[in-house]
Order: sequence, then structure tokens, then C-alpha cells
Amino acid sequence: MPVVSKITLSGFDYTEIEVDKAILANGISFTIAFSREVKDLSKNGWTEVGKLSNGKILLVK
Repeated sequence: MPVVSKITLSGFDYTEIEVDKAILANGISFTIAFSREVKDLSKNGWTEVGKLSNGKILLVK
């Protein structure tokens, strides 16, 4: 499972780790996208939670 280790202005860095499957069932995923991509992502269950200073949108699922 990828886990965010550092958020940067251009995105984020992540590390792959092994986790118990019960954690995955209760986890939250984050993604960062350009505003033109948000409509398509929202059709797949992503929800916009904020805008970053670089104009990108933060979404969770």
C-alpha cells in the first residue's frame, strides 16, 4: 500500500508498506488533480476537499 510520506507543492512523495487488510477496508485515499480532471474523478467516487496554492485540487475517496 502506498503511504504519503511528504506533501510538496507539486504533489507528494510516498513509500510502499505492507499493512493488515483490515486497515485497507477503513482507509482513505488522497489524490491531487487539475480542475479539469475533477469532474471525471467525481464520477468514480472521489470528493473534492480543497484547493492547493498551485491551482490543483485535493480529493479523497
